Amino acid sequence: MKANAVVMAGRANEGRLKEVSDAAYEALIAIAGRPMLDWVLGALRASSTIQRIVIVGPEKVIREKVDPQGATFVEPGESMVENMLRGVRSLPSDEMVLVVSSDLPLLTGHVIDDYLGQCAERKADLYYPIIEKDVIEPKYPGVHRTYATLREGTYTGGNVLLVHPRLLLENYQKAEAFVDARKSPLKLAQVLGFGFVVRLLLKMLSIKELEETICRNFNLSGVAVACREAEIGIDVDKPSDYELAARVLGQNRPGA
Repeated sequence: MKANAVVMAGRANEGRLKEVSDAAYEALIAIAGRPMLDWVLGALRASSTIQRIVIVGPEKVIREKVDPQGATFVEPGESMVENMLRGVRSLPSDEMVLVVSSDLPLLTGHVIDDYLGQCAERKADLYYPIIEKDVIEPKYPGVHRTYATLREGTYTGGNVLLVHPRLLLENYQKAEAFVDARKSPLKLAQVLGFGFVVRLLLKMLSIKELEETICRNFNLSGVAVACREAEIGIDVDKPSDYELAARVLGQNRPGA
C-alpha cells in the first residue's frame, strides 16, 4: 500500500524532555548526534511505500538543524488535530496519509513498509497500530509503556496513524474530542460511552469490539493493526525513553 506522510513536528519542548535537552522543539532534540526528526525522515525516505512527505512544524527553525531533502513544510497550529488537518489539506484528498510523530527515532523504512503491508490486507479508511507487550519487552526490556489488556492479549498503542483524508475533514470535532479525552477515562466515557470504558477496564473487550466501537462512534471503517514490529510504539516523551533511544542508536545506529 502506498501513502503520503505527515510528520508532526510542532510541539514545543516544554515537557519532561526539557530535562535532557534545551532544544526549542521536541523534534529537534538530538539523539546519537541527529535530531529525532532527522531519524524519522530517514526512515520515511528509506520506505518503499511512502511517496510525498510533509512536515508540520516551524520551517525556519527546523531548516537550521535538519535537511528536509524534498519534504515540504506546513506551519503548525494550536492543537494536535489542527496540525494533522493542516498537513492533510496540503496533500491530495484521494490518497492515504500516514500521520507520524516526530519522536520515533527508532523507526525504520522496514518497519513502515511492514505496517503498511499489514494495512493492505484489510480494506478500511482508518488503521491504528497496536503492539503486544510480548513484542516490545523482549526487544526493549524495561521500556515504560501504557498497556491495556484485551481478550487477545496486552497491548499498547502505536504512534502513527494511517487515514483517508476525508475522515479528518468530515469528523474534525469528534477527532478533537477523542484526542483530548484519550488519557482520561471520564472524558473517554463521554466520547465512546461509559459501557465501553467499563468493559475495557475489566479486560472484557476484544480487538473486534474495539474496532466496532470506534467505527460506530466515528461513522467510519476502521481497523486495529496488531503490529509485528516494536519500534512503531517506542516514542520518546520522557528522560527514560531518551536514554533508551540514545543507547540503542549509539550502539547500533541502525540504517533506515
